[in-house]
Amino acid sequence: MAQLGAWGARWLATTPELTVRAELLAAGGPPLWERFMAELRATHLSGAPTPADGVLAELTAAYQEAVAAADSNGE
Repeated sequence: MAQLGAWGARWLATTPELTVRAELLAAGGPPLWERFMAELRATHLSGAPTPADGVLAELTAAYQEAVAAADSNGE
């Protein structure tokens, strides 16, 4: 899924706020994917809370920054 998102970010017309998460996942490569998978397994299989400093939090923060930047640029 990370590679598919990276392909779309590269070859399709889109906006920074829609591509930022795909770009971060692609840049992080297998080490980030493994961390993310472990986080998702813990959250969805054991019901553990999503960690505040986890991969999902990083991706969400990057998305929110991109949205704020687009809003401040009038996009």
